[in-house]
Amino acid sequence: MSEVQGHELQALVTHVWREVLDAAHGDPNEDFFDLGGDSLLGRRITTSLSRALGRRIPLEILFDAPTLGGLLDTLRLCLSSYDDFLEPLIPRLPRRTNLSNPPEPPFRPN
Repeated sequence: MSEVQGHELQALVTHVWREVLDAAHGDPNEDFFDLGGDSLLGRRITTSLSRALGRRIPLEILFDAPTLGGLLDTLRLCLSSYDDFLEPLIPRLPRRTNLSNPPEPPFRPN
């Protein structure tokens, strides 16, 4: 299971939900779409949660469970029972800082 559990998970999901959707209360019955949610805001929510949890959270999870409580329940279930369902994020490679020697272009036959 993810390192973020129980009340920490609820606090994380509620914080991201409120921040992205500018929702005042974080009521479990609030509907993502009723609060003006769309695919771009959904992507912001899932990206923030993915970074915090270290797991790729598909946008479909939010669209299939569009309330705060539904999203939280789905994440709890996936993180506890189906750990392989949410694949780990691939760590980013460091950026090249030395641009004075750019890599050779690929060989292109004439």
